[in-house]
Amino acid sequence: MIGFHFQRPVNDWTRTLTRLPAGTWIKAVDNVQMLDEAKRIHPGLKTVLRHWYDPGQVFGTTDQAILRQRARDFFRTFVDGTFEQYAHNVDAIEEWNEYNATSHTGQELAERIAWADAVSWVWKNEYRTVPKLAHVRLVLGNVAVGNDLPWEYARFAAERDAILGYHPYIPWRNKEPMVNEWQYYSGRWSYMDAAFRSRGYRCQWLFTEFGPVGYEPPAVLLPGDGWRHPAVCDTDVDNYLASMRYWLEMVDTWNAQHGGRALGAVLFSSHNAGGVWKHFDTRQPEIDAITAFMEAWGPGLPPDPPLPPPPPSGPREYQRTVHLLPQDISLNDAERVMGFAYSKRQSVTWSADDAVINPDTAQAILTARNVIVWGTPPGGNKAAFEAWVNQYYPPMPNITYRAL
Repeated sequence: MIGFHFQRPVNDWTRTLTRLPAGTWIKAVDNVQMLDEAKRIHPGLKTVLRHWYDPGQVFGTTDQAILRQRARDFFRTFVDGTFEQYAHNVDAIEEWNEYNATSHTGQELAERIAWADAVSWVWKNEYRTVPKLAHVRLVLGNVAVGNDLPWEYARFAAERDAILGYHPYIPWRNKEPMVNEWQYYSGRWSYMDAAFRSRGYRCQWLFTEFGPVGYEPPAVLLPGDGWRHPAVCDTDVDNYLASMRYWLEMVDTWNAQHGGRALGAVLFSSHNAGGVWKHFDTRQPEIDAITAFMEAWGPGLPPDPPLPPPPPSGPREYQRTVHLLPQDISLNDAERVMGFAYSKRQSVTWSADDAVINPDTAQAILTARNVIVWGTPPGGNKAAFEAWVNQYYPPMPNITYRAL
């Protein structure tokens, strides 16, 4: 489902709300009253609030005591008496915005993971314990297009009933999408999801900014060029709708296979003003056209998958294959191995301990332990690695060595 992202009210923005399919998301920036109004007009809508806090998005520590206090300070700037008055019509709130990047160093990533841990902990344990706020979920990450969320975000979301956020802008030029863009841009979240599922985390996704965005070949995104730009859709509403159709067809296919966990997207942005985002402005009459398009699109998200059958009475048997990657593997080589493992739904790790550990459990019988070692084995050679395995994790698993 595709809904609207309001930076401020635009003319006649409520006129067609009742025609939007149930489950469509409406987002407002620092205007909880808009969300209340939308929900009162159409109770089937979903609502999400973002509080603009960019100057306060400060990192530099992994200390949980400090970060939890920063999270409290952040929430106190907008979760106030006014918010609580309208909270019954708010389904979700966002935390900080677009602060993860694939270019970050290990320390920078650690600081951001620690922040996500703190902010999700505070919301779950100090705010959702308040009856008026218990239903309001947190959207974690809100990561910019072309960047990844660390896997720890999926753990926090799964453990604390949060939603993962991504901005799946579609690189669009001269009224056409970039060829093969899905994996790296508007569908990158689905590849993150596959990696998260390999660790046992199944999360929901909300796309808190979305739409076509300009680019220079081969792949330089132009963040100020939205659908109104002459080199993108050139204000052609039909082409704007075509970009949505292109993306929705792939998302619907993914949802049918994954229990409808992609909840929806909101079009950046409706603000009825000029400035840096003037080429993204979505107002009337295009709001009516988009509403009609979504009304005709279909029944919405598929139903939840059936519950799994109960476990058998005896121990469960299973086989395990783990791909062990060297610490210095390149991103291209890692993606290649992950693609191979994904096709077989096998595990990938950088940890030798995780790869060869022999679990002792009364709930399952491990009938095979297979390890595929890529590149240089830990310890520098096969003999040293196998001696280490024999010492700490006997009996020896089935080990295969492959060159990168």
